[in-house]
Amino acid sequence: LNMAHLSVCTLIILLTRWFIVRDPGMLLTGDECVVALMGHHLLEGRLSSGYFLGQHSGFSVVEAVCCAIGIALGGYHTIPIKLSMLVLFVPAAWCFFRFVEGVSTRRLATVALLAWTCIPPWTLWSMQCRGGYATGALAAMGACVLLAHETRISSWLFRGGFVICLVVVILSQVTWLAALVPLSFGLAWQRGKMKSCLFSGLSALLIALVLHGWLRTLTEATWHAPPVHCLLYTS
Repeated sequence: LNMAHLSVCTLIILLTRWFIVRDPGMLLTGDECVVALMGHHLLEGRLSSGYFLGQHSGFSVVEAVCCAIGIALGGYHTIPIKLSMLVLFVPAAWCFFRFVEGVSTRRLATVALLAWTCIPPWTLWSMQCRGGYATGALAAMGACVLLAHETRISSWLFRGGFVICLVVVILSQVTWLAALVPLSFGLAWQRGKMKSCLFSGLSALLIALVLHGWLRTLTEATWHAPPVHCLLYTS
């Protein structure tokens, strides 16, 4: 992927979203406000939670960091917070291009990239910080790139990178596994590397479980929902 493709890809993504995000009716959702609040906490020098506030799922630290950068540069407004998510989506789009190119042709990869980045649902979702969605998309696309180019990199680099991507996907947005699992096993079966694939998958699951235990304790220590009291009326 040369600089010309990178530049064109980035320009298309920015242009297709700049006019949308400037719409006065484009407001932050409740989930986005929560992640922005986590970014605000980071600017204050504290990590409020590893997961989306109030949950034990949805690894949101990466998106909170992006929100913190957006807030620091543009203030507490819709535009900088939403555009900060492109820090994750643009690399995810690059990885998607490299993945499709690795399993087909550059022309088809270009068409697929334009389709993925410009269809209305992803035009909006690519700018939403909703607790792990953008993080999971980037990690999933990174895993796909490694799968497509496995034969061109060292085995240890592939295994390490693939396990890291899987761990992030499991912690942030596990629904991406619906596509990653059959793709991984299909390519592993084709290349005769089923044992390696199973080992990487089990390693990622064990690491994710350990990290989940730590992130859960962090969330418990920083989020205490107020108790609900029943009101009793007496005559």
